[in-house]
Amino acid sequence: MGNLAKTNQLEDLKTEIEEMREQLSSARDYYEVICAEHRVELPYSKLAL
Repeated sequence: MGNLAKTNQLEDLKTEIEEMREQLSSARDYYEVICAEHRVELPYSKLAL
C-alpha cells in the first residue's frame, strides 16, 4: 500500500509540475507579445528556447 501512495503522490507532483510549466510558458508568451508590441528587445535569444 505504501508504494501505491508514493506512486499517486508522484503522479500528482508530475501533474502539478506540468500545470506550472504551462502557466510559465503562457506568461513568457504574453511577455514576448507585449515586448514586441512596444518594440522592446527581448533580454534573451528565442533560439535558446
